[in-house]
Amino acid sequence: MAASTSQTKTISSEKFVESCGAILFDLSDLSNIKTCLIQHKDSGEWHFAKGRRNQGEARKDAAVREVMEETGFRCRLLPLTMPTRATPVDAHADVFDKAKVCENLTEPFMCQIRTLKNGKGTKMIWWFVAVLEGDGDRGKLPGEVKYLPCFLSWQEALGSLTFQNDRELLRKALSLLQMTFSRIEPLDMDVEQAKPRTGNKISLGQNATISKKAARRAVKDAKAVKRQRLKKEHDRTS
Repeated sequence: MAASTSQTKTISSEKFVESCGAILFDLSDLSNIKTCLIQHKDSGEWHFAKGRRNQGEARKDAAVREVMEETGFRCRLLPLTMPTRATPVDAHADVFDKAKVCENLTEPFMCQIRTLKNGKGTKMIWWFVAVLEGDGDRGKLPGEVKYLPCFLSWQEALGSLTFQNDRELLRKALSLLQMTFSRIEPLDMDVEQAKPRTGNKISLGQNATISKKAARRAVKDAKAVKRQRLKKEHDRTS
């Protein structure tokens, strides 16, 4: 039997996990684009919302669900003008495999592949672009207690993100916004111009901060409340 002429890596189902997330934008003012970051209360790291895909769940649905669960903000995927190698529904079976710029796409714009530590396998992360729905805080969901969500200007977000990979994600997403909306002025995405947030303060917005110690205490209190609730439920059913 002939071997494949292409370099191939085969990963069985127990050795890979799929994660889906989205770069969430507030586009209510295209001259002041804001994006939502979440900060982990314990580590202080800034990143984007994402999480594991459930069984039978579409990647698009997983991305929206994870963003809403982790940030509490209601959102939807944003149709973009973007290059893709995915074939149109009505394309001929032998259509040439080449990237083509298409409109109104809610496809993943980036895929990250990570080798997990200690031989735990491979993680594939599919990234989408989402937009805030409604008036932001109106109808906001609780969000996950271990995260603090915050909308920042795209410049400040570039400087605040902890990991370089996330800055590359944001730059790519911003470039797709420029392709999609002609009204957006050219963006100078030099991260050196954006001052990263430093120190042991976790931002809750423009007028409020919380220390890491207070954040850890809030997480501890929330866990205690959950344990009490579970105990009450157990007592009722026993």
